[in-house]
Amino acid sequence: IYRDQLDRYGELDGAAKKVVKASISAKKTLYYGRDPSLSEIARISSPNIVTFNVDKKYYQILPLDNSQTELTDTTSDYTLRKIQQKENMQYINIEHKKSSVDLSAKLLGAYNALNVLAAYCLANELGIKPDTIKTALAEVQPLFGRGETIEYKGKSVSIELVKNPTGFNQVISNLLVCDQ
Repeated sequence: IYRDQLDRYGELDGAAKKVVKASISAKKTLYYGRDPSLSEIARISSPNIVTFNVDKKYYQILPLDNSQTELTDTTSDYTLRKIQQKENMQYINIEHKKSSVDLSAKLLGAYNALNVLAAYCLANELGIKPDTIKTALAEVQPLFGRGETIEYKGKSVSIELVKNPTGFNQVISNLLVCDQ
């Protein structure tokens, strides 16, 4: 849960409490294990908890909200190990149960790599075959004005939506092109 979503979800702590409350009765709960506002899920939810996370080397480009304290136990079921952006494609490696999968996506930026990780985690937990997930994620197009790249007078132009400082920082990070 990031502050740049406040316009949609309201106050951050209140939104986190609603997610935690909903997880109590869920058959299975998937969550970003690094997010301290959701860490209570692991304590009160059913044993069917699935966490996803990013490799520590990406913490700087995927910062938590300034008011949040970093979790020290970041053990997870799915881990984003590699983010590489080339031209208008992003290449992502996810580790799960001692194996890994390489994905490509037209959704650029570290925050979208986290979204792809969450989507892969959910689809895999629903029993969708990895090759089907891979194909579907590679076909997703950015929405108008949200990381969309167009050609104008022979140049590539990126159109980015910015609504607040947190989102602006993420867009700048995206434009700096993640290649680690």
